[in-house]
Amino acid sequence: MVVKYADDISYEPLENAASVGHLVGEPGVMVVKYADDISYQPLYDSTDVGRRELDINITYPQHGDIVLNSPVNVNGTAISPNEIVDVTVNGIPATGTTSWNASVPLNFGINTITVNVTTNTTYSAEKSIRVFYYYGGLFGDFNGNGILDSGDVTILMRKIVGLE
Repeated sequence: MVVKYADDISYEPLENAASVGHLVGEPGVMVVKYADDISYQPLYDSTDVGRRELDINITYPQHGDIVLNSPVNVNGTAISPNEIVDVTVNGIPATGTTSWNASVPLNFGINTITVNVTTNTTYSAEKSIRVFYYYGGLFGDFNGNGILDSGDVTILMRKIVGLE
C-alpha cells in the first residue's frame, strides 16, 4: 500500500535510517524508519491511497475458447508500477514484457494456460485461462473446407449407406 500525506513529506538520506524493511506481501514497498523522526498519521488524513499491483491481461486466446491449431500464439499485456523483467507462459519465456507473446504447444482436450509476470522487485503474479484444443478440424467438416455445408452432409450420407 502506498500512502502519501500532502503536508508531511520529508526526504532523509537512507544512511540515517534506523531500520529498513518491506511490508508483508508488498515486496515493492520499502518501509524506512528514522530513530529521531517517526510519525504516524491516521489513514483518514491521507490524500492518496493506492495498491501497487500487476495487471495481467491475456488477449488471445480467451478463457473457454476452442483452439484448432497447436502451438497457439498466446498474447497479452502486463502493467506494473515497477519494471517488468520477465514474462512466461506455461514456463515458456515470452517475447516482450508490457506487450508480450509466446508460442505454446497444446494437448488434445482442455488445457490450462498460465502467464507469470515478475517485476524488478521480484514481486510476481499470475493469471490462468482454460481452452479446449481440438485438432481434428471443424467437427463434422468431412470435406475439410473449414465450414459445415451441404458437401459435408453428402459425404456423411455416403458413409452411412456404405458408399465411402
